[in-house]
Amino acid sequence: MTIFITFMKKIILVIIVILIVAGLFYFNKGRQEAVFYPMGGIPFKVIAYDRSRLEFRKDLQAVKQRVEDLELIFNSYLSQSEISQLNQSENQKPVTLSSDLERVLLASQKWWTKTQGAFDITVGPLIELWQQAGKNKQLPSNFVIEQVLQKIGSDKFKLNGGQIIFFKPQMKFGLGGIAK
Repeated sequence: MTIFITFMKKIILVIIVILIVAGLFYFNKGRQEAVFYPMGGIPFKVIAYDRSRLEFRKDLQAVKQRVEDLELIFNSYLSQSEISQLNQSENQKPVTLSSDLERVLLASQKWWTKTQGAFDITVGPLIELWQQAGKNKQLPSNFVIEQVLQKIGSDKFKLNGGQIIFFKPQMKFGLGGIAK
């Protein structure tokens, strides 16, 4: 019986040590870091300070959810995304935007102005033209390029009170240069 009690004391002691180590591991606050790969394999690094592993796990889940939500707004390769829906609209009437998309479009207009048009998210029609040229293995004519260039320019839309107003039909946005 004494051997059994001694054995049980050792097991309890081992369990207590394991719990203490696990507690220190999960509840000790410090620098936490993780990398995940959303948006087609682009590395997304999350670093937090003064967080326990347990807290960080919850934080990381929230970050991953936010990135997923933003992809459903900005990813033009997802047909259900807000930007895809905007690109598929006829651009004839004002369209109400999410606050996230409005913020990115406002920032893009700022950069369009600062770069005197060098940074322009309205290049969607030009991107489509070159993708089609690649598929056909034939360069588009200068006339076709000039036609497409008429649809491009961040001065061809206006943001007003959460809505976008188009001055030209068939505009298409590509947010790869700013949304990521």
